[in-house]
Amino acid sequence: MKRPHFFLIGAPKSGTTALYEYLREHPKIFLCEKDLNFFSEDIPGMRRVRAEDEYLELFAGARDEHRAVGEASSLYLFSSVAAQRIREFAPNAKLIALLRNPIDLAYSFHGQLLYSGEEDVEDFEKAWALQDERRAGRSIPRRCTAPEQLQYREIAALGTQIQRLTTLFPATQLSLHLHDDLVRDPGVVYEAVLAFLGVPSDNRTEFPRVNVAKSHRNDAVGAFTEQPPALIRKTVRLVKKILRIEELGIMSRLRAVNDAERKRPPLDPAFRNQLRDVFRPEINLLSSVLDRDLSHWLKPAQNREESKQ
Repeated sequence: MKRPHFFLIGAPKSGTTALYEYLREHPKIFLCEKDLNFFSEDIPGMRRVRAEDEYLELFAGARDEHRAVGEASSLYLFSSVAAQRIREFAPNAKLIALLRNPIDLAYSFHGQLLYSGEEDVEDFEKAWALQDERRAGRSIPRRCTAPEQLQYREIAALGTQIQRLTTLFPATQLSLHLHDDLVRDPGVVYEAVLAFLGVPSDNRTEFPRVNVAKSHRNDAVGAFTEQPPALIRKTVRLVKKILRIEELGIMSRLRAVNDAERKRPPLDPAFRNQLRDVFRPEINLLSSVLDRDLSHWLKPAQNREESKQ
């Protein structure tokens, strides 16, 4: 049985899902289902697989023609232990990360949690103000499976996270990219990742939008598709294993019918400037680690076009 040797580790709402979808269509790449969070032992509520034998079973579909075998979990970068666990599991692993302006990441992630049912406070500024309360175990949404996700400041602390990553893995095992670059020219990022993985180009030219901001037409259906019971998840995995297929498509079809694209309003300029000051140290640290100028992320809100959510 093949074992995963590359990992798409995040960050959330930074293009991770898009890159995952592009890579999994490459004939020489095998990617199992997304967001297993197997190595995120410090976020137990998000771990969909906990036993190593069960985890490895998910790669049973990998064949000799697959030059790269991997998985994608967008919270691995946020997790304080996942990178270390990956190194113990696969010392020569290749890790890929997409990084975004922390302000936009935090706001967009809040929208994702609303969609998934992990968050119940619609106003981001109010949810931001609840972080200390929630860290103490209070005001946790009823359907929230992992309260750690509600710490938006920590989720978006990319400088700290990447610095931790570079202490565990040499630069030759890391492929770090900006969400800005993926949006501007996805083909360039895609080809760079293929080269990093040692996989030949498939000459892909189409890069459709993936994982846009959404809301549910029916909340009950949304709750089922985003947080299906564990028994159903295990049954689906068993059926896929028996049939030797990667995707049943049932949940995807339900989501397609129930989802509606949602355009969020831009952040209030005063609040955005407040977040700019909060994240300034993280942005400066990330800029230093990447050796890349990120000063455009720190421009005052009134002097920049608001990011599209």
